[in-house]
Amino acid sequence: MKVYLDTNVWCRPFDDLRQERILDEADSLNKILLMNSADLLKIITSEAVIAEVSLIEDIELIEDIEKKEQVEFLINSSVAELIQVDDQLINLADQVESICKLGDFMDALHIAVSLQSCTFLLTCDDELNKKNLQKLGFDIKIRNPVDFLKEMEVEQ
Repeated sequence: MKVYLDTNVWCRPFDDLRQERILDEADSLNKILLMNSADLLKIITSEAVIAEVSLIEDIELIEDIEKKEQVEFLINSSVAELIQVDDQLINLADQVESICKLGDFMDALHIAVSLQSCTFLLTCDDELNKKNLQKLGFDIKIRNPVDFLKEMEVEQ
């Protein structure tokens, strides 16, 4: 099984872990990374995630620079496959954005990459999680990482 993690999932371990929800999502990412290491799933990412991570850096804030470097290291040490963003994906993202009324092209691009390569798109974005893309004709399941793990436990 292939899963795509959007940028906010990769950033979770480096967010404010004093918040219970963020801690739960960070713990879920760690479990997903272990599943990836054990070949129970395959993590996919894209140039879109890499581009978003590069935007974390703010010269004024040392902690942002450190976060960017840590997220990049985590991605580079965990990802099984990097999807290149091409004109076909951009066109699909335009269609997704229009049909789903997302208002955020990067979310549409994450969905487009997922549609081309995965079964699940994992995100911590509540608005994106509320979208039932299968009802709109898209063959992808969007889940919060915590819910994804719960669903995997039920299936086993």
